[in-house]
Amino acid sequence: MPIRVNCPCGKVLNAPDRLAGKMAKCPGCQQAVNIPDILEEIDIPKETAIDRMLSGDTRASNPGNVQVDWVHCFLCWPVGTTLSFLAASALGAYGVYRITIGDAREGVGIIVSSASLMGFIARSWYTWSRVMIYGCANPGMVVDAAKGLVAVLTDLDTGTGENFWVIKIVKQPLGRMADGPAENGQHVGTVAGYTGDGSKGHWETFEPCVVGCITRNNKTIKRVLKSFDSDDWELLTEALKEVPTPWKQGQWRVLER
Repeated sequence: MPIRVNCPCGKVLNAPDRLAGKMAKCPGCQQAVNIPDILEEIDIPKETAIDRMLSGDTRASNPGNVQVDWVHCFLCWPVGTTLSFLAASALGAYGVYRITIGDAREGVGIIVSSASLMGFIARSWYTWSRVMIYGCANPGMVVDAAKGLVAVLTDLDTGTGENFWVIKIVKQPLGRMADGPAENGQHVGTVAGYTGDGSKGHWETFEPCVVGCITRNNKTIKRVLKSFDSDDWELLTEALKEVPTPWKQGQWRVLER
């Protein structure tokens, strides 16, 4: 039974079962598309103007295609969102208070500011959720489970053909990871958005998130892991030898040979 996948370019692929869990070239845009496991047939949402703005009109070589589990994400990263929500709520309440004591003009202005902050929070979450769909999946390895440190390898090249390999060590809530508990040396899939001036030939940096901290769907977690082959993991292992220890958060240029 063919596996139906919608490519971000709008083309529908009907891939044969033998390609399940592998990569295939889209006949429309010629980009590599991850064919999901037969147990997890997915449709990639069509790109929006916001998606193109976020990507700078570049396409990920291995899109994550991860649908965000909002409840799980909140449980993994509760502090920032909670503080922002409380700040917006307190601001709104203060605006109502100013209106009740007769200062309607200032009160309305404060309430508008509160609503704007709420809108900013919602937009930030929405933007991040789109990055998890269209951002690039990269191989990662847990290097310090106790501290929640994960090393992720990616090529920041924007399509010039000049590799710009970097390893970034980031802190993730591994204690809440769906496929945990995490162990040192464990392979994990990640999805990242990229930032910087792409006209320079490479992005400045990227912000990877461990898939197990984005969703509780085990099929999705396994699918992303299957999108990397043995060469990817060997390259990550070799690149890690160039990163100084003890492990700490940061980004290092690697594999410049």
